Amino acid sequence: GQKNRPMLYDLHTLQNRFFFDLNTIATLHSAFPLIINKVRDMQRRAGTNEVAICFPDAGAEKRFAHYFHEAFPEIHTVVCGKKRDPDRP
Repeated sequence: GQKNRPMLYDLHTLQNRFFFDLNTIATLHSAFPLIINKVRDMQRRAGTNEVAICFPDAGAEKRFAHYFHEAFPEIHTVVCGKKRDPDRP
C-alpha cells in the first residue's frame, strides 16, 4: 500500500521520529518561524525590544536557544529547573 506521511513539529527528542514502522515516512517541521514572528509582533505592539524567552529546562535551552539568539541577539533567556529532594523522592 501507500506509505503514511505524518508531519511532526518540534519533537522533544529526534529518536521519536523512528517510532513509526517501515510503511511510514515522518517529515520533521518547525514552528519556530511562527514563534519568531509572534515575538516580533509583540515587540512592535509593546514598543520595546525588552523580551525574555523562557525554557522549561537546560535541555530545551541547549536545543532551541540559538533560534532566538539569531533573530534577537540581545534577547534575555530564563532557564527553569528543578532540584530533587533526596529525603522526599
